[in-house]
Amino acid sequence: MQRDVPGFVVNRVNLPSSIEAMRLVEEGVATVEDIDLALKLATGRGWYTYDSKNEAKP
Repeated sequence: MQRDVPGFVVNRVNLPSSIEAMRLVEEGVATVEDIDLALKLATGRGWYTYDSKNEAKP
């Protein structure tokens, strides 16, 4: 890190992508499932998919 700034770096980078993904869904360009699959294929992580293995255990 070069200097302190508000917010986490990952959150600041991720926000514009999330906004664009929501716009694509709103405009009917893609479904949530389409975006989730595209992100899984590109990054290994989905967008909103619930995955029980990521669930916190009590």
